[in-house]
Amino acid sequence: MPGAAFGLFFLQLLVSVIQGLQNVNVIPGSTVEAVVGQNVSLPCILKEDHDLKIILSEWTKNGATKLALYSVDHGLHLFWTNVTVQIKKSSTNKILGTYQYLQNVKKWDSGNYNCKIAGFPLSSNISVTSLIVKDRPGHYTTHEPEKALCLPLTAPREVNGKSPENKTQQLQDNIDPTPP
Repeated sequence: MPGAAFGLFFLQLLVSVIQGLQNVNVIPGSTVEAVVGQNVSLPCILKEDHDLKIILSEWTKNGATKLALYSVDHGLHLFWTNVTVQIKKSSTNKILGTYQYLQNVKKWDSGNYNCKIAGFPLSSNISVTSLIVKDRPGHYTTHEPEKALCLPLTAPREVNGKSPENKTQQLQDNIDPTPP
């Protein structure tokens, strides 16, 4: 009999979790493209007509790096300096979710951003948005040596009738910053 009682308890718990998720839809995650230096807004918002009491919203990057945490009881905590979060509320002051803002994005900001909303009773929703940060047109960067842009060096030039004092100065003076 103890096994049957546990099974019945588990079934009731499962039903309550499923009921807590009804009529609650996070705006679906998508792929967002940005250019280096832009500001980006990532939404994690529930439908206006939900009947869930949101108690927590958490943002992570690539499933592991915690970026921001909002708790109804404890407020907002930011873990990274280029991240800010805005709490979205309805006209009746009900919490609908959060927007995560990334300012002045860099290439390394690319990745999957996970938003988890925890609510009462017994529910949580996760939305994943992929962010792809591209170089600005005419700018090239890489952290992979095999893909590095190789620029031809011009012949050493004289400055004020003098040759460069060292090879480093010579190389810096002779690099044409525009791609071929």
